[in-house]
Amino acid sequence: MSVFDYRVFAEQFIKRTESNLKALQQLNDTIDKLRGETEATGLDYDLDIAFEKPLVYEATQLFNSLYGFVLILYERYQGYEEEDIQGFPGYEELKQTIKGIKKRSTYPDEGKEGCKRDDVTAFLRHLRNALAHLGRLRSLFIPEEGEIMGIILWDQCKAKEGEARPEDGKDHYRFCAEISSLQQLREIVDRLGKFFTSLKPKSQNYNKVFDYQGKLSNMRRFLEGK
Repeated sequence: MSVFDYRVFAEQFIKRTESNLKALQQLNDTIDKLRGETEATGLDYDLDIAFEKPLVYEATQLFNSLYGFVLILYERYQGYEEEDIQGFPGYEELKQTIKGIKKRSTYPDEGKEGCKRDDVTAFLRHLRNALAHLGRLRSLFIPEEGEIMGIILWDQCKAKEGEARPEDGKDHYRFCAEISSLQQLREIVDRLGKFFTSLKPKSQNYNKVFDYQGKLSNMRRFLEGK
């Protein structure tokens, strides 16, 4: 058994997530083709019975991928400022995708939370907060005919004493974004994967070789009260 190397975990996670999405799409395409061929021959055979409809759930897989990319990879790569990443492969494509997402922010335009310039770092920070606090309804799924077709994500932070008030006069700064279709969700997942692949962790701790198996053994001993 090879030794687990945490330094390449992110790259492997991205590659396997993209492979899962590709396999799901190929499976859906195959079922659609079989349905078309069955209907063309006039055979009395219901593929929706043979293959439960829907056979696979594209929206669920895309949301799972989004959660994984943002909650796992953002934590790994946080610490970058916008100017640090502007030359990285995938940056411009991700920025264009973010520009196409409907959103509003009452955070100050200046500073790390500002989103009026469609900064990648600020958008990812708010996206991470929204997904991490799903239980507080920071992520609202958009239904259409019984299926999930999009998601609205929002983040907020109370204005501290001495800070500029939110532009709408409220006590909290607010950020809200709407990913309005599965096509848009698929695009941002794809762009996030390509962008994160090009980054290296800001923290040097991620680049250090350490005894991973030893770390696992220590945690297991702790769980056993040793």
